[in-house]
Amino acid sequence: MNYVGDIGVKLEFTINIGLSEIEKALLYVLKPDGRKEVWECEKGEGVIFYVTKEGDFDVAGTYQLQLYIETPTFKGRGSINKLDVAKGVWLWLILIKHLKKF
Repeated sequence: MNYVGDIGVKLEFTINIGLSEIEKALLYVLKPDGRKEVWECEKGEGVIFYVTKEGDFDVAGTYQLQLYIETPTFKGRGSINKLDVAKGVWLWLILIKHLKKF
Protein backbone atom coordinates (compact mmCIF):
# COMPACT_ATOMS: atom_id res chain seq x y z
CA MET A 1 0.00 0.00 0.00
CA ASN A 2 1.16 3.51 -0.77
CA TYR A 3 0.55 6.36 1.65
CA VAL A 4 0.21 10.14 1.48
CA GLY A 5 3.69 11.63 1.74
CA ASP A 6 5.54 8.52 0.49
CA ILE A 7 8.77 9.39 -1.31
CA GLY A 8 10.89 6.96 -3.33
CA VAL A 9 8.10 4.67 -4.53
CA LYS A 10 9.19 3.15 -7.86
CA LEU A 11 6.35 2.94 -10.38
CA GLU A 12 7.32 0.55 -13.21
CA PHE A 13 5.70 0.11 -16.61
CA THR A 14 6.47 -2.58 -19.17
CA ILE A 15 5.93 -1.65 -22.81
CA ASN A 16 5.96 -3.34 -26.21
CA ILE A 17 8.44 -0.89 -27.73
CA GLY A 18 12.22 -1.25 -27.65
CA LEU A 19 13.60 1.02 -24.93
CA SER A 20 16.40 2.23 -27.20
CA GLU A 21 13.79 3.79 -29.50
CA ILE A 22 12.15 5.89 -26.78
CA GLU A 23 12.96 9.58 -26.96
CA LYS A 24 10.51 10.74 -24.28
CA ALA A 25 8.46 9.01 -21.59
CA LEU A 26 5.98 10.92 -19.46
CA LEU A 27 3.41 9.89 -16.89
CA TYR A 28 0.13 11.79 -17.05
CA VAL A 29 -1.37 11.83 -13.56
CA LEU A 30 -4.92 12.61 -12.49
CA LYS A 31 -4.99 13.02 -8.71
CA PRO A 32 -8.04 12.11 -6.62
CA ASP A 33 -8.89 15.79 -6.11
CA GLY A 34 -8.98 16.43 -9.88
CA ARG A 35 -5.56 18.07 -10.28
CA LYS A 36 -3.50 17.01 -13.29
CA GLU A 37 0.28 16.65 -13.35
CA VAL A 38 2.94 15.34 -15.71
CA TRP A 39 5.86 13.37 -14.26
CA GLU A 40 8.99 12.69 -16.35
CA CYS A 41 9.94 9.00 -16.46
CA GLU A 42 13.26 7.24 -16.88
CA LYS A 43 14.36 4.14 -18.77
CA GLY A 44 15.52 1.13 -16.77
CA GLU A 45 16.32 -2.49 -17.51
CA GLY A 46 13.33 -3.54 -19.62
CA VAL A 47 10.96 -1.01 -18.05
CA ILE A 48 9.98 2.63 -17.94
CA PHE A 49 9.83 3.92 -14.37
CA TYR A 50 9.16 6.91 -12.18
CA VAL A 51 10.30 7.37 -8.57
CA THR A 52 7.96 9.51 -6.48
CA LYS A 53 9.21 12.78 -5.07
CA GLU A 54 8.02 15.02 -2.26
CA GLY A 55 4.54 16.29 -3.04
CA ASP A 56 3.61 13.61 -5.57
CA PHE A 57 1.37 11.62 -3.21
CA ASP A 58 -0.15 14.61 -1.44
CA VAL A 59 -3.78 13.51 -1.21
CA ALA A 60 -5.45 10.19 -0.36
CA GLY A 61 -7.55 8.37 -2.92
CA THR A 62 -7.20 6.74 -6.35
CA TYR A 63 -4.60 8.16 -8.71
CA GLN A 64 -5.02 7.56 -12.45
CA LEU A 65 -1.72 7.10 -14.30
CA GLN A 66 -1.25 7.04 -18.06
CA LEU A 67 2.12 6.53 -19.74
CA TYR A 68 2.95 8.66 -22.80
CA ILE A 69 5.77 7.56 -25.14
CA GLU A 70 7.54 9.23 -28.05
CA THR A 71 9.74 7.40 -30.56
CA PRO A 72 10.84 8.50 -34.05
CA THR A 73 7.74 6.79 -35.51
CA PHE A 74 5.20 6.83 -32.67
CA LYS A 75 3.67 9.30 -30.21
CA GLY A 76 0.91 8.05 -27.97
CA ARG A 77 -0.52 7.02 -24.63
CA GLY A 78 -1.08 3.65 -23.06
CA SER A 79 -3.93 2.38 -20.93
CA ILE A 80 -4.92 4.08 -17.70
CA ASN A 81 -3.64 2.43 -14.52
CA LYS A 82 -5.13 3.09 -11.09
CA LEU A 83 -3.13 3.36 -7.88
CA ASP A 84 -4.60 3.77 -4.40
CA VAL A 85 -2.89 6.06 -1.91
CA ALA A 86 -4.09 5.91 1.70
CA LYS A 87 -3.86 8.33 4.60
CA GLY A 88 -1.00 7.55 6.96
CA VAL A 89 -3.20 6.27 9.81
CA TRP A 90 -0.28 4.76 11.69
CA LEU A 91 1.21 8.25 12.13
CA TRP A 92 -1.95 9.36 13.93
CA LEU A 93 -1.80 6.32 16.19
CA ILE A 94 1.78 7.10 17.19
CA LEU A 95 0.89 10.74 17.83
CA ILE A 96 -2.14 9.81 19.95
CA LYS A 97 -0.09 7.32 21.96
CA HIS A 98 2.61 9.95 22.50
CA LEU A 99 0.10 12.62 23.58
CA LYS A 100 -1.48 10.26 26.14
CA LYS A 101 1.84 10.28 28.03
CA PHE A 102 1.37 13.95 28.94
